[in-house]
Amino acid sequence: MNILQGIYEGADARLLGDMDAQILVTRSIWDNFLTAIEAKEASGGVVSTLVDGRVSMSYRGIPLVLMNEW
Repeated sequence: MNILQGIYEGADARLLGDMDAQILVTRSIWDNFLTAIEAKEASGGVVSTLVDGRVSMSYRGIPLVLMNEW
């Protein structure tokens, strides 16, 4: 989760204000983040939902996109 916090805090203001903003993440970041969500009931800025039967996550309102190709 520290990686996502660093990305968010270091992000340009234009990214944070863009309604189409996304954070692209590797499989290991995705899995670690999902594990952290599952381990905590109160997740703070973390959101995990099912969309069309798939896990969808965001960090502080910015959707995370899994990039399996990385």
